[in-house]
Amino acid sequence: MKFHLDGHSLLFFTQCCCINLISKYLKKWISDLNNHLAYKTIVKNQKIFIFSGGEEMKEQFLFLDFEFTMPDGRLKGIKFYPEIIEVGFVSVVNEEINQTYSSFVKPIQFPTLSSRCKRFLNISQRNVDQGIQLKELAEKLNEATSQYKTTVITWGNMDMRVLKHNCDAANIPFPIKGELRDLCLEYKTFFGNQNQTGLWNAMKEYGKDGTGNHHKALDDALTTYHIFKLVEKDKQYMKKPAPATIGDIVDFSSFKKRISSY
Repeated sequence: MKFHLDGHSLLFFTQCCCINLISKYLKKWISDLNNHLAYKTIVKNQKIFIFSGGEEMKEQFLFLDFEFTMPDGRLKGIKFYPEIIEVGFVSVVNEEINQTYSSFVKPIQFPTLSSRCKRFLNISQRNVDQGIQLKELAEKLNEATSQYKTTVITWGNMDMRVLKHNCDAANIPFPIKGELRDLCLEYKTFFGNQNQTGLWNAMKEYGKDGTGNHHKALDDALTTYHIFKLVEKDKQYMKKPAPATIGDIVDFSSFKKRISSY
């Protein structure tokens, strides 16, 4: 027995096959997605990470800045290295400032500040003498970065290098837990600059001023946060639009109408 399909029937048959095929793969995709979400779910709009053990951990961006000691000139018999004398950080959770912190820190190897250091940073010997110990700073940073899924963002790599060197010299474990990002390097790469740009100069290139006073740790941390938002906004503009899906190309509502008419 032979069957003859006219053009209308052939179109209907083709549409039905297409819908059945898409439905088959859609069911498989949903099944795979559910299996993945059973292991790990990321709720992006709330920045909450849910792991298989049931533990919830919010995402945090920690904008961190240090100020360091400076030598007046060559020191006889002792090789100078910079030590942290001021810390400032800004904790951002769910795109809002969650906490700010600032403190002076006592240097260990070179406890007396040079004239150049006091003049450049507008800091006094009394400020650092009344500051916290390096061990207390390490404990504070460890606490701040352990409570969240943390990304620490600095302007340049000097902050992390000095922190590591100071901790090694004092036999203190490196306190920061989480990812480290150098926003200065990202800025240089994104804009294709030949040289790295200073923090406040980068703000001026956006036509804006930094927060507070330059070379004050908390003010520089806040400025780093503000320029981070500007750079991230520019990155969004540069993203390519998502490719069209089959749902954008094919109007399935017309298929349903044709099926319901038979």
